[in-house]
Amino acid sequence: LYQRTIRSGAWAFALRITEQVFSIARLIILARILAPNDFGLVGIALLAMATLETFSQTGFQQALIQKKENIKDYLDAAWTVMVLRSLILCAILFFAAPYVAIFFKAPQATTIIQVIGISLLLGGVGGLGGFVNIGVLYFQKELEFNKQFIYRASGTLADFVVAVAAVLILRSVWALVFGLLAGNLVRLLVSYLVHPYRPHFKLDLAKAKELFGFGKWILGSSILVFLITQGDDIFVGKLLGVTLLGFYQMAYRISN
Repeated sequence: LYQRTIRSGAWAFALRITEQVFSIARLIILARILAPNDFGLVGIALLAMATLETFSQTGFQQALIQKKENIKDYLDAAWTVMVLRSLILCAILFFAAPYVAIFFKAPQATTIIQVIGISLLLGGVGGLGGFVNIGVLYFQKELEFNKQFIYRASGTLADFVVAVAAVLILRSVWALVFGLLAGNLVRLLVSYLVHPYRPHFKLDLAKAKELFGFGKWILGSSILVFLITQGDDIFVGKLLGVTLLGFYQMAYRISN
């Protein structure tokens, strides 16, 4: 266990470094070509999506990881709820997009919000949602962070390649959108390549309720963390506008 923990820590560290290196390189390249307003528009879309995801958090992933007994009987029930949740959130985001754009006084954000909403079906902000193979949570449960590295880093690389290629060709805000979607799509596909589990639709409310008994605390903490870490973005975007939101988010990411 000690050796597995050390190896897993090394892989987790490598994943963190890899994601940060590609993230800052992508940011520098795109920031040289795109305007701060473009980053602000995507920031609004991500804020809207993160808000929906946070306030509908189930905590199933954390509940399954911490369970000591065999979790196989719970996987299909959890995956089914995750898929249904993603479909509902995607629909809400699509129809709410014009109102979100009005709130931030950025009508051009409407289509961007609607398209980015597709990523909810591909994994969403956290990466384990929608139609993603729920079997990948075993990587954390069993300390197989080498496979977690492949799963996460593949999406990061796809995001980088597509975003940079798109910005050189299109020179528009859509480079950010296409990069995000590409990253989530690749993670979705890789999730079925790196783990043999194949989820099936099975709506078991009893098991879902049992998992939510633990997950409800994750919901509470997620809302608190969201308000602390992204509440300021909503404030800046509403009062100071899209362009300054883009500057603010870019400065925050670089400082981190």
